[in-house]
Amino acid sequence: MAEVDGAVIGTTRLALLQEASAGVAPIAQAIGWRRTLRGALVLGLVAHTRLAPDEAYVEELAVGPNHRRRGIGRALLDECDTIAHLAGKRRVTLWVTEGNAVAVALYRSCGYRVVRRRRTLRGRLLFGAPVALLMEKRLESGAAIVQADGSDPRTQPS
Repeated sequence: MAEVDGAVIGTTRLALLQEASAGVAPIAQAIGWRRTLRGALVLGLVAHTRLAPDEAYVEELAVGPNHRRRGIGRALLDECDTIAHLAGKRRVTLWVTEGNAVAVALYRSCGYRVVRRRRTLRGRLLFGAPVALLMEKRLESGAAIVQADGSDPRTQPS
């Protein structure tokens, strides 16, 4: 999370493990079956359900509109790399819509490459985005990974 004067200006969520699902029944009980099914339809477009043992997955990356193009997204992605590396992951993946040129450019500049394209009618109808890209960044085992405080975790006494 990125903050300025106590206000959140950017956030990310990184999945390191495949979490077991309790199913949709508890959600349906809370919000109803109609809303649950609609949510499943929407989330099914962006869900990354097969997390490999060597993979970390960026589920979410957001930076407030007034704070964009200042390196915050890049810093959040760098932190994801650090966390993934420390967790023993060898790659980080994410989905992005092809039409989100700014995000695609950011991810490419951070070392991500497109490994899969998904065309979907649901994406076009719900988001006006007919193509989603799965992007991947390989983490090098010898790469210098730096923590948020600027220190290298590999040189810290245990």
